[in-house]
Amino acid sequence: MDTLKEKRFLEDLERLKASDSKKGILLVTKVAERVGRIKERYPSMSQYYDISLELNEKQKKVVSLSWVKLPSREKSATLTGCYVMETSHRDIGAQEIWRLYTTLVKSRGSVP
Repeated sequence: MDTLKEKRFLEDLERLKASDSKKGILLVTKVAERVGRIKERYPSMSQYYDISLELNEKQKKVVSLSWVKLPSREKSATLTGCYVMETSHRDIGAQEIWRLYTTLVKSRGSVP
């Protein structure tokens, strides 16, 4: 699911970049609004990317759009879709911790 969100986020950025390059130079406010809408649509992905606008000499028009994946994305991607359990019990093994966890889940399901 995360991979699909990231793919769509990057596709939207690519489309924006392509439309900007066809039209040449665009106003900063308009490009920034479009970037903002993309970030709003994909908040879980936008936090892992640094998006930059390169401006012309007068700082009024956008010359190019670029983005960089932050290292924090790689860290979060390794745990996506995995269970992470933390316990203070050092005297029992992983199998026993899992068994105890599943008994908690089963007992919650039986409560009205």
